[in-house]
Amino acid sequence: MSLAEPPVKTHPDFEAESSHLAGTVQAMIRQIGSWEDRDRNTGADLETSVTMADTAEEHAAMLSVHVHQPYFGSLKVRVGGREQTLYIGKHAFRDVGGPHHVVSWDSEVGSLFYSDALDWVPRRGSKGQIRRRRQLDVAQKALLRVTDLYDDEQGGDTGGREEVLLRRLKEQSTAGMRDVVETLQPEQNEAMRFPAGTPVIIQGAAGSGKTTIGFHRLAWMTSGDRGPHQARPEACMVLMPNRVLAAYAARILPELGIGGVSVTTPEAWATALLGLEKLEITDRTLSLLLTDTDNGRRALAWRRAKLLGDARMLDVVRTHLWNKFGAAITGQSLQENIEVAGRGLLTFSLSESDLADKLHDVFAQDPLDGYRAGFRRLVEEEAVSRLRVPEEEEASVRRQLSKPLTTLLGRIFASTTPVTEARRLLADADALAASGLLSDKEIRLLLADPLSGIPTPRRLTPT
Repeated sequence: MSLAEPPVKTHPDFEAESSHLAGTVQAMIRQIGSWEDRDRNTGADLETSVTMADTAEEHAAMLSVHVHQPYFGSLKVRVGGREQTLYIGKHAFRDVGGPHHVVSWDSEVGSLFYSDALDWVPRRGSKGQIRRRRQLDVAQKALLRVTDLYDDEQGGDTGGREEVLLRRLKEQSTAGMRDVVETLQPEQNEAMRFPAGTPVIIQGAAGSGKTTIGFHRLAWMTSGDRGPHQARPEACMVLMPNRVLAAYAARILPELGIGGVSVTTPEAWATALLGLEKLEITDRTLSLLLTDTDNGRRALAWRRAKLLGDARMLDVVRTHLWNKFGAAITGQSLQENIEVAGRGLLTFSLSESDLADKLHDVFAQDPLDGYRAGFRRLVEEEAVSRLRVPEEEEASVRRQLSKPLTTLLGRIFASTTPVTEARRLLADADALAASGLLSDKEIRLLLADPLSGIPTPRRLTPT
């Protein structure tokens, strides 16, 4: 709700809720003051005292962000014959010695605010029942509106959830992800809270909140409430379609309490994986589509880009590399004398046929670190196995194999980089036809070069 609008005080509980909000704000301010008082946070020695004081200041900084809006909703619940009201916010807060507690939205109890369920079984205790769900619009420490979403004393569903959602949409908030936690719908909440490790596909029209729900699922998965299933932020990655959205996501995620998540674009991630971080990424097709006035060339560029993204192209590339590396193995072999402690010199050799088998194995594995690295690994493992090398000698054997193996890999995988090999493939009709997956018309389309006037990717020069 906009601050320019006056509070709506027609709800019978407005004054009581305003009083509770004021008490919560004061409790938070007291707690922040206590944390910031370094004299209170002392330990047995100087190092412990400094650690305790720094930790307390971090807690104070995290909580201070939420003082202006401690919570956005509440649940009246009955558990074991006892009723209590739980306030739901974006950050958990425990009022030490007082009644002004706040439950985090991503906790197990917090999820009840979004669902349609009226009963639940707490981890400890008897069965619980939802008596009321209430939305509380709060801004700048002031209560603006009270909306009941469900109240069993009013006959159940009040239609308030839809009212709140429509109000948010009309406000056209520019606060990014701020309001979504307050207006999650039951089906969105369910998608967000699938068990960690379960792949979830979220589909919807543009602007329907797919990215928003994805970000909040990430926040839910990295929450400490997940226990042994908690995801480590540093092990998570967010891929956004372009740099602008990646920068936006990098600003939004910390607002959800997520730090340390890698946010990048697919092309930046791919070039980093390939060791080509200094390659300047230019979307040549997009540049042409946005700037060229020749509709025929634009249509050709679009069809070519679409074909390059076809799943068949993966097998076209694999077939090309298989043929290239297979041809390079012809006439190659490896033979090296390896010294193993206590056993003297042992001969390790691989024939052309052996090398071809290793190439077949590495293509079957399709290793993430590349065919060259995968091939090296298989040869080293073969040497250790054939020579029955004890574990303590494996490092020595790998060192002795390093130079001749590097020379062999240079012959097989010579001058093969992602950029140069892609250019070779897209300029060779026979190579494109080798897989048998592309029609003549598709091959001619790939050989066409509507992008000749668009700059090609290049390595960035140091500044």
